[in-house]
Amino acid sequence: MDFLQQRGFIHGDNGYHFDHLFSRLANQNPARAASLVLDFQKGTYANQKLLRKVVSSWTKDDPSAALQWAEETENVADRDRALLAVAAGWLEANPLEGIRQMWDRVDFVGQPNHPIAMNTAKMSNSDFAELIAFVDDRRTDNPAPAAQAIEAMLNGLGDTPSDRLAQILPLIGENDDTGKLLDRISATSMKMAANDEAMVMDAMGLTPNSLAQEAIIQGLVNHWATSDPARALEFLNELDRPMERVYRFDSILENLFSETNDIAATFAQIPVTMHEQALESFAWNLTDDRPTEALSFLDTLPESPNRDQAIQHAIGYTTRENPQTAAAWVEAEPEGKLRQYGALNLANAWARFDSEGAAAWAESLPSGRSRDWALREAATAMALEQPGRAVEMAKKIVDESARSEAMITALQALARRDPNAALGALSGVDLHEQNASQIRTDAETTRVLLAEPGIQSR
Repeated sequence: MDFLQQRGFIHGDNGYHFDHLFSRLANQNPARAASLVLDFQKGTYANQKLLRKVVSSWTKDDPSAALQWAEETENVADRDRALLAVAAGWLEANPLEGIRQMWDRVDFVGQPNHPIAMNTAKMSNSDFAELIAFVDDRRTDNPAPAAQAIEAMLNGLGDTPSDRLAQILPLIGENDDTGKLLDRISATSMKMAANDEAMVMDAMGLTPNSLAQEAIIQGLVNHWATSDPARALEFLNELDRPMERVYRFDSILENLFSETNDIAATFAQIPVTMHEQALESFAWNLTDDRPTEALSFLDTLPESPNRDQAIQHAIGYTTRENPQTAAAWVEAEPEGKLRQYGALNLANAWARFDSEGAAAWAESLPSGRSRDWALREAATAMALEQPGRAVEMAKKIVDESARSEAMITALQALARRDPNAALGALSGVDLHEQNASQIRTDAETTRVLLAEPGIQSR
């Protein structure tokens, strides 16, 4: 070991060499191996990992000897680490005897990197009942260690279907600090639900702790989210606490819609009371992936703010696929907010890749706010490359606010390219003096720059 360390080998890069050395030594002299591990790269993750490995293995073979070695360790900090490693091995090999021996010797709390697991799945029924009783007798006076023991019991259940989850849950009191237990309860419930959904559902009534109940619910929903997303939504809809309906809602919907291309049939599987939440949470994703289909489907739904917002999103994405389809939808709508914002979003999206096409469509619309807003978007997009054309388009806008916004953008761009043309156009339009003054300043600045040798207008 010294030979390897002196030559720059460290456990993180060459862990196999050290693991092998310590394992070989532990087979011959476990006390010697354990003592060496205590001082090996102290304070590192490698040290903690190797200590747990060597001492836990020794404890499973000879717990009394391992415990005696740990208790005789002189340094207090080292002794605590040694005792924790003994506890880990003992609790895993023989949970009942291990907890009896180590309860008063070890601080089970605050070991986030090395959670202790009890092999509760393989315990006899009588031993498991005694283990439950042991923790139950002490959880009132020692809630923190009891919570750690409960977590270790849950860790030890593994993937084996068992009613022992139901026996563990009553140990969690109504006002207990659940802490890290919630993640473990949720994960265990999810695993158990894959084999016995009814058992996990019944388990919700076995603890008065509302947070623990919600963790079980989350485990069930996580299980159904992939195996049966429609069932997950049905279950969430039946709950009387709306806060639980947020669990993985987006991913549940994503899985549900991935099962078929029939958007209407899929949406029909969502409980009616959750339609608005579905539109708010997931319609954006749906319109990104299948905008044209989504637009047709959304048009069949009753009017609502979430539905209308989803439609606007779908129009923008449909335009990228087929602007004529989006244009036909907008043109079929009566004049109103839905048509106006639709025209705005369509022209904005279209102008990004075909400003002339967007401009021609906007100019073809009948008079009204929809036409004005579409012209404004097209003119704004065109201003950078064709500022003169953008000015002419802006003049066609009737709405004063929309016209002023488009005109300012177009004239500012024209002033940086052709100051004389910008000043000429400015004289024929009515803008707020502050905006007009800024355009004149931009034009004069461009004139000065163009007077410099080698500077040309863009």
